Amino acid sequence: MSYRTSIASSESKASINFQYPIAIKLATNYDTNSATRTKAYQLSCATSTIGFIVCLKIIAKYSKILEPIVNKLQAVDTNLHTVHQHIHLNLLEILKKHRSMSEENFSLIFNDVRNCAIQFNLDIQIPRVVSKQTHRQNIVTSTPDEYFRISIYIPYIDSLIQSLEIRFSPINEIAFKLGFLHPSTMLKMTKINFIDILKELDNHYQIENLVEEGQTWYDYWEMMIESSSINEKENISFFLKDCEFYPTVKKSIIIYMTIPPTTCSTERTFSTLRRVKTWLRSTMCENRLSELCMLSLHRKKIEELHLAEKVVDEFGKNKRKLQFVFN
Repeated sequence: MSYRTSIASSESKASINFQYPIAIKLATNYDTNSATRTKAYQLSCATSTIGFIVCLKIIAKYSKILEPIVNKLQAVDTNLHTVHQHIHLNLLEILKKHRSMSEENFSLIFNDVRNCAIQFNLDIQIPRVVSKQTHRQNIVTSTPDEYFRISIYIPYIDSLIQSLEIRFSPINEIAFKLGFLHPSTMLKMTKINFIDILKELDNHYQIENLVEEGQTWYDYWEMMIESSSINEKENISFFLKDCEFYPTVKKSIIIYMTIPPTTCSTERTFSTLRRVKTWLRSTMCENRLSELCMLSLHRKKIEELHLAEKVVDEFGKNKRKLQFVFN
């Protein structure tokens, strides 16, 4: 499962918080059609409960907190080890503090719930408690805010902390250190520190000749930096073309590329495919479709290298009915 799975939809969840009044108004505007009326009424009843509003406010609040991490994980130049350190040293401590001070933090959320309830004329009440049913949340409390804090807020925080601890556990930290093979990240540290990381990777993955070849990889880019600059925003897969004589480093980079957070570039190809393969282009062969997708996916490099003009010139040299070269 991707490390982004539990938090990847944070932007959409956060935006729901602002669109909630509009959604309620649309749900209450019943159509003359009986089926539409029934569905709209059911939607209105489900979304007009205090429990739903409490859940919405909690998710919106913590989705905003997780949004910078989501954006970082989706970036092309993401450094998973840096994200791992931030989550363990900062974010988890913040969430645990929210858990220990749940009364104070939830009171701020519940104030927003009260304002929303006033806006839609909803009564804030404790749900009916049935002591004989053991599978219901039969929490004995005197106030609604205490009930929703115990039944919804605390379990949500506990689940969020547990998910982050599992997905970014110390066991996974060694895999994230493969990202240090990126030339721009590698050259920011001393060679001695880089060798220590190579030894850790060698002990974990047992890749033959990784330590020695990794040192040569470091020397190679240290020499290259004097003649040309390295683009720090390039994905680590961009440097596979330089691994012709570094098979061990290439193998390590491929392992790093298979880690779920680094598959964003692969996911972008699906949206590119939908733009390129339209109904008018449904009869093209597979090779042409793949090449057009590559051109669309790497459009920035195409513009930098002026490849589009070269492709047009190449087509213009052949005898075709379509005129590509204009005088």
